[in-house]
Amino acid sequence: MKTSKYNKFFESDDGTKLAYNCMTGGFATLTEQKYRQVQDILASPHTYRFNTKAKKELRDKLLVGGFLIEDGIDELDILKVRNRNARFDSRRLKLTILPTLKCNFRCVYCYEARKNATMSPEIQNGLVEFVKKKIETVESMTTNWYGGEPLMVLNIIEYLRNEFEKSCTANGVQYNPGGIITNGYLLKKPIAQRLKNMGIETVQVTLDGPKDVHDQYHAVGILKTISIRVNTDKTNAHRVAEVMDALEERGLKQKVSIYFAKVMAHTEACANVSGSCLKDQEYSDWEVQLTKLGWEKGFNLTKYPRIKFNYCEGDQVNAFVVGPTGYLYKCWSDPGDTDEAVGHVCDPQKYQEKKKNVYKWLAWDVFDRTECRECDVLPICMGGCPFVGLRMKSKTRGACEEWRHNLLDMLKLYYNHYRHTSQNKKNQAKK
Repeated sequence: MKTSKYNKFFESDDGTKLAYNCMTGGFATLTEQKYRQVQDILASPHTYRFNTKAKKELRDKLLVGGFLIEDGIDELDILKVRNRNARFDSRRLKLTILPTLKCNFRCVYCYEARKNATMSPEIQNGLVEFVKKKIETVESMTTNWYGGEPLMVLNIIEYLRNEFEKSCTANGVQYNPGGIITNGYLLKKPIAQRLKNMGIETVQVTLDGPKDVHDQYHAVGILKTISIRVNTDKTNAHRVAEVMDALEERGLKQKVSIYFAKVMAHTEACANVSGSCLKDQEYSDWEVQLTKLGWEKGFNLTKYPRIKFNYCEGDQVNAFVVGPTGYLYKCWSDPGDTDEAVGHVCDPQKYQEKKKNVYKWLAWDVFDRTECRECDVLPICMGGCPFVGLRMKSKTRGACEEWRHNLLDMLKLYYNHYRHTSQNKKNQAKK
């Protein structure tokens, strides 16, 4: 046996010893005595004497948690196999569909080109035919809906969703209508009911500040999951508490989940916000503060360091973003920029013309980067966003996730939250 390279041992604010393994996601609390024993085992796993039942049980727990691994196993090889399987599994078709680029907001950080294209009947039918051909060789299909503001063209979503389900049913393919990303302004009760009727019950609502809290509370009792994404930069990080207060005033605190996202100047369309974007370390520090604040206010927060097999659909062989004019892309940041397209739903020849873009995305490999290979949070980062990584043109590293900067601080928050929640449950049980 040998020690995992992805072990993290640290101490909580109350002095409890904590252990986390980035390879498995194993998270444990240790008494002082148990901590010293674990350190002795990991320091000399070959010579440590497991001569009691208790020591053997501890060894087995360390193996299950990934803190100890068997000799001869290279953890980097495991990550590579996981990564290849996830990226090049062609049995699953994943489509992110932008039925329109029209939007009833004009967010300054929006990375999409300022265009008003909406999917024509010709493009809709071309997409239906594209799907019919693709599902001949797959076992499952998932769609997600994006924009622009997709709720402005709900009739297009209904038509496409129904046609996809017909084709999947006819071919014995499992169909998942997926979720939708919206600014929430149109998410009134009738719209929410139409989404539910389509099987679209997971909604992400993007907010920037307290004035942008709209009427999505009408949809809470209808839809299964509503997640509030708060885009964060230098101009609004200090006002996120107001967003939480506004949600609480509307009775949403226990009914929605919330998470924070870093505003980034991805494309020329949003280059004007580059000066207000937080640097990696700055955002990581803010994320810790905002997470702590959210839990103190009683919100359900969704971000947790989980293992990744690959980063996103952008680096997967059978995943595409479909723009409203029918062009196919690999990343959500590209629709509208046809130079970055990888094909077109109505013109198979364009797939051949755009193969250089396909190769660019699928050749992206975190394991080519020396810093990434050596990084002790690689399993929960996997090189970060490929879109950013490709533009960095670095041969040593990808676009690091926040975990590189704040993992231990965030884990301490999770532990404190779990401890307080458990204690509250015990107190309630005694009443």
